[in-house]
Amino acid sequence: MGFTGHSKKPRIIHFILPILILVTIVFYFISSYQNSFDETVFSVNNAYNHIKELASPKYNGRLTGTKENELALEYIENHFKNLGIEPAGENNTYYQEFDSMVPEIDTNPVFKIKDENGKVQDEFKMYEDYRLFTYGAGGGANFNGDILFVDQYLYKVNPELIKDKIVIMKSYEIIQNNVDYVIKHGGKGLLVTTSSNSEFYNRQRVKSVSNAGKNGEHILYGFLKRTTYGKLKQYSEFKFLEEEYEKNSLGTTDKLSRMLGIIRGVEIKCNLEFPIVKSANILGKIEGRKRDGGYLIIGAHLDHVGGGTNGNYFPGALDNASGVGMMLELARVIKAQDKLPYKTIIFAGWNAEENGIYGSQYYVKNPTYPLQESQVINLDCIGSAKADEVLIESYESKGNIMRSKMYQYAQDLKIEATEVYSNPNSDHQWFIKEDVPAIQLADGYSNIHTYNDTIENISKENLDNAGQILINYIKRDIFKDTFPDYLNSIEIVLLSLLVLGILFIYSIFSLNKINSSMKIHNTSIEDIYYSSGFNILLKSYYLIIPVFIILFALIFIANLPQDFNLVFYNSKPFTNLSIYLTLKESVLYIRSFILSGFGTTNGHSEMIEVILTSMGKSFKLILTTVIISVVFG
Repeated sequence: MGFTGHSKKPRIIHFILPILILVTIVFYFISSYQNSFDETVFSVNNAYNHIKELASPKYNGRLTGTKENELALEYIENHFKNLGIEPAGENNTYYQEFDSMVPEIDTNPVFKIKDENGKVQDEFKMYEDYRLFTYGAGGGANFNGDILFVDQYLYKVNPELIKDKIVIMKSYEIIQNNVDYVIKHGGKGLLVTTSSNSEFYNRQRVKSVSNAGKNGEHILYGFLKRTTYGKLKQYSEFKFLEEEYEKNSLGTTDKLSRMLGIIRGVEIKCNLEFPIVKSANILGKIEGRKRDGGYLIIGAHLDHVGGGTNGNYFPGALDNASGVGMMLELARVIKAQDKLPYKTIIFAGWNAEENGIYGSQYYVKNPTYPLQESQVINLDCIGSAKADEVLIESYESKGNIMRSKMYQYAQDLKIEATEVYSNPNSDHQWFIKEDVPAIQLADGYSNIHTYNDTIENISKENLDNAGQILINYIKRDIFKDTFPDYLNSIEIVLLSLLVLGILFIYSIFSLNKINSSMKIHNTSIEDIYYSSGFNILLKSYYLIIPVFIILFALIFIANLPQDFNLVFYNSKPFTNLSIYLTLKESVLYIRSFILSGFGTTNGHSEMIEVILTSMGKSFKLILTTVIISVVFG
């Protein structure tokens, strides 16, 4: 039955709605295609080889201020140049220079126990039997004298005995009050061990070059392996303690534990200096296609803790050649694309992280690009051979939005990952303090700061997992490649028929208005317009399209992130909603719903629950919109 009278012209909504759908679909496909990003360019082997190179003896642990650290900077610079990555440092260079204090620990330390004739009875090795701290009150020593062995009874011993001695004690944790107490009473040092298999177990193997909390009072301050503590205890004599009490008229030792004692003939020598050295961050960039698109900083610290004793060195493969290797491979992948990213991407090799996180702090205080337009991804310790999952860390609200979106991409890839809300302790922390959205990817800290942090500490599979998450984030969010690659051939055909149907209806409408007598295969447009077939098609579209839109909208809302969040950053909306992922989940749900039956979803959820959830989220969104409208007019 054809249109007559007022019904001859369809209502405007019936005319506009299909066209809007058509335009939306076509625009989505065209824009997605134009922003195509080839993630297959990524090679985990390239990242792995960078790690292997930077962890090799040539770089001797990459300690800030050393020639080996400069070699690491040159390696990164050469890679940038070979790729055509532009300088993003100061004065059109790749570098941003700064000064920092870097502890230098003696590579030939001495720790000996001698008998009364000067014969060496026992000798202990740094990073095997003990280690020294460089932070806080930690300092060097040139000591020949007695050790006061107090076990757990530091405050039971007369404090006058502490003067000019090194104290050894057992403690559940390293307590600053104990250090202050030894300094107050003239002690020359404090060495501690733990009484349980706590986090301090095997810490004697670890080297740190942190200078946090340095002040004017320094003593020998370090950690003993438990077996070292046991050996030293064998040399401890209670009778020597009694002699000291009697000699100095300090009273009786009757109430003192026989676990206490004094070790005679101890020699400890370790030079520990804190020079100010010159160093630099290294910065490269790929310009974005939009000048107001903002900046994404992909950063990783390149320094480690340097050399050890007896010609050994700390390779720092996991910490943090892994982060640098991944950053360099991401730079190659992004540079290899035919299209430019929407944001300008800064590749940052931070320096002096190990001795106080100075490099990134200097950048935040002296940014080469506006912080308020930046977002940060920090890579630190990724690809651990002992990792079970990727850790996506953040601390503040904007970072939580980035973390949530990164986690969604991990879920989409079926990669094990965990969102971690933690107080930052790496290069992203300074950006967080300036309210810059920042997250960190890590996956484990096994063997870091030890001789065993070699290339064998890296798993290609785990490294690839982190890389795939990053690549997908960059593809979808930075390049805006949202092409619906999840559609199967049947769905593409159905979608194509829908589009062709809309085009056909629109063409008949337009031609009937322009020239209704025009013929197509001997049939006039007017005849087609008023034909039963066309009217059936038209009414079918009028029925199907609204129903489809309503159902798809409900399913789309139901697939929004459970922690959906939207804030304004730099006057632009900043959200953890990925249109690509939400559309994908919606399509996959509909596919599963059809294939698995109309009663439940693929996850065996009742359809009514999905509808109620969708309605609830719809109501919240509408209410939020109303509130925003009222507040902002």
